[in-house]
Amino acid sequence: MYSMTRIVLIALALISLTAGGCKRPEQATTATVCELASNPTRYHKKLVTVAGVLKSDGVENTTLVDPSCRATAVAFVWGPDGYTGEMKVLGAELADLSGTVHKDIRGTFTGRFLWDRSGHPVRTLVVSDVSQLTVKHVARRPPQ
Repeated sequence: MYSMTRIVLIALALISLTAGGCKRPEQATTATVCELASNPTRYHKKLVTVAGVLKSDGVENTTLVDPSCRATAVAFVWGPDGYTGEMKVLGAELADLSGTVHKDIRGTFTGRFLWDRSGHPVRTLVVSDVSQLTVKHVARRPPQ
């Protein structure tokens, strides 16, 4: 027969083995597009939440920009399983098949940030969640 001590030790060992496999959900780090661009190694492969302006040609090029550092952008890619808010973004972006032309689309985007110095694109956000999405139509400039 097993002694009570031995049973307790076996139970504790089993609990510690199974508890070690349980991970808490990763908490997203808040960053700006400017911070992602200026310190990409800090955020590489991390879950980040970024507020920004979505820019797209309506076909294949979609980026996240920040008006405070205009020369910088982060490629915007949907995660493999889609993401929360995907249909809102698609509706806003493709409503008239012109991407973000004549639209100001802003929101908060959460996803995995990837940086590849020699890749194209260099900076990518693989999006898993979209919130606080707003769309404003911008007046078209008359032809000159």
